[in-house]
Amino acid sequence: MGDFLPEKMRFGALADACLLVGPPVLYLLVFLAPSETRLALSLSHTAPTFYSLYTSHFVHFTEAHLTANVVGYLIAATVGYLLAHIAGTRGRYRIALFVIVTVLPPVLSLLNLAIPRQSIGYGASGVVMGVVGLVPVFVFVYLHHRPQTGGSVEDAPVLFFCGFAVVGVSAPIGWLGAGVSAAALLSAVLYGIDIRIDFGSVRRLPPGHLELLAAGVIIGVGYPAVAFPSNLHVQGGIVNLYVHLLGYALGFIPAYLTPSIGSEILFATSKA
Repeated sequence: MGDFLPEKMRFGALADACLLVGPPVLYLLVFLAPSETRLALSLSHTAPTFYSLYTSHFVHFTEAHLTANVVGYLIAATVGYLLAHIAGTRGRYRIALFVIVTVLPPVLSLLNLAIPRQSIGYGASGVVMGVVGLVPVFVFVYLHHRPQTGGSVEDAPVLFFCGFAVVGVSAPIGWLGAGVSAAALLSAVLYGIDIRIDFGSVRRLPPGHLELLAAGVIIGVGYPAVAFPSNLHVQGGIVNLYVHLLGYALGFIPAYLTPSIGSEILFATSKA
């Protein structure tokens, strides 16, 4: 019995490592496969296969696309993980990331197929945006576990709406984008008007914590500017803004609405 807790913690650490580096490794391995194999793993909108609902999210055809998604995943996942770690909520983050890696891909594919068109879908960008959507939640999870800062998990939508405002500015959708940005900023203001962050306490956080919080804010709010470029035409295809937006929203919303789910799943405790 005395060895059970250390064994759980070792398993938790292994699960963390797999979730943090496993997907990027798979992206690279699939990229090394012949182009015919990658095409077979992609999602055809006219003749989709069951397995491609999942496998298409591991497929890349250009080094630039692969690099962007590998780097984006590693940065967002690592910052979110570190925020969860110093807040003592690794178990919660582990479950959220596990769901994004395993459940989000087929969900995105099915929602993508809801819009009929003749095209082929591939790439991990939607999943990466799901990981980015986690970061605002865990910025405020961290603040919530530092009561002196005055932050609460309930305040996380402020960063989420700010990210949506960036989407409206970055995406080439004209006046619709301006409307999205205005609505998102208004939502952020209305949601955050009662937030009472003690910035003096924030500045007195332990060394490195303030910088990590700043990185979380920059990723959660700023990364959409990268994922929603003004020029949708890239080498080898067109950026799928629809999937990017869904990924960002579906990464944030479940993690925000289910704060206590999964604390004991995968042999993880909140202090694992």
